[in-house]
Amino acid sequence: MREINGYVFIPRFENHGIIFEPLFGPNTGGNNKRAYNNLEVNGIVPFPDYISTVNSAEVYLNEMTSCSSIDFGRLAMKIAETELELEKFRRLEKLIVIMRSGEHQGDRLLGPYIEGKPGFGAIPGSFLISTSLKHIPLQIVIT
Repeated sequence: MREINGYVFIPRFENHGIIFEPLFGPNTGGNNKRAYNNLEVNGIVPFPDYISTVNSAEVYLNEMTSCSSIDFGRLAMKIAETELELEKFRRLEKLIVIMRSGEHQGDRLLGPYIEGKPGFGAIPGSFLISTSLKHIPLQIVIT
């Protein structure tokens, strides 16, 4: 069981009428020019403290002029990494699914299906970045 605890910043964008709010943590080696990276491509690693989260968000906001606002959040998750661990989640509600997209595409976080929000084909869920996050408590994730 992998436990994740830390902080994220959440920029807000609108694209073709759909609001997107990706989660950002520290750069874990992908792009050396920035201190932050999307949680879906950094290995689902949050910032260890609030100060580094705020500092990275400030840099992000200065670089990304299309971002209308940034929120902050504390992330506490448990990720089942084996079928045995997955059994512990079977009776729980409000889970997030991690869809492994490949080495270069990262992990896609899926929450519950919400009408009009983008999702992934046959998987009955919507991409977490387009669900306004208020629908999903970011506490438990299964893979």
